[in-house]
Amino acid sequence: MSRTDYESIAASYDTRYEQIGYDGSAHVVAKLLCSFPAATVLEVGCGTGHWLAALRDRGCAVTGIDTSQSMLAKAREKLPDIELTWGRAEKLPWPAGSFDRVLCVNALHHFEDARAFIREARRVLRPGGLLLNMGLDPHTREDRWFVYDYFVGTRATDEARFAPTALIRDWMREAGLSQTETQVAWRFNWTHDYRGAIDPKSTSQLSNLNNREFEAGMALLAASHRKVIEAGETLPLIVDLRLVATRGWVPET
Repeated sequence: MSRTDYESIAASYDTRYEQIGYDGSAHVVAKLLCSFPAATVLEVGCGTGHWLAALRDRGCAVTGIDTSQSMLAKAREKLPDIELTWGRAEKLPWPAGSFDRVLCVNALHHFEDARAFIREARRVLRPGGLLLNMGLDPHTREDRWFVYDYFVGTRATDEARFAPTALIRDWMREAGLSQTETQVAWRFNWTHDYRGAIDPKSTSQLSNLNNREFEAGMALLAASHRKVIEAGETLPLIVDLRLVATRGWVPET
């Protein structure tokens, strides 16, 4: 399975936050992770530091880790005084019981061994600590997205790389976490007209396609666009996605 090249998209990665905002996700993250003053939070797969900056501004003591040096460089521009470490999710370089909270946003599907990461998250959490994972669950088949509609194979690829939330909860319980549950953090639901250009680096689903696959999707979009134009209409690009939050707690004793 192809992997997203974050070294090549780091420079433009933050545009997604400018375009979308992720307000619902931000609310869930803040509510769960900043429930008491000065919580120590580790974000695994921290990318450019978007969530770390938001949590720091709410009074959390934050730390980040990522496998992309380019993404970490962008994060350091925002957070020059924060500990930002290169490393793998499956082998976190901190002692047991180092953090109150561990956060993973839209990154679990990129890890080589998501199950091992959850075990590591449990290890570095203190008693009473929380692991919060946020991401898509395409297995529900409740989502609709023009990327899935026009770029062949993207839905199947996502179903292969995203673990179902029920399985994530199983992994959490297996690792020793309790009170596991899942909720919809935010629903992206909007439609905009196709205007003939799609950024192939705008999502990992598109950036993982090779040139032939991407161009085939663009050709299908263009053909559909021509048909609706002839009918005097416009081609809608539908985005209706649910970002789900799955969490588990470390027992107090």
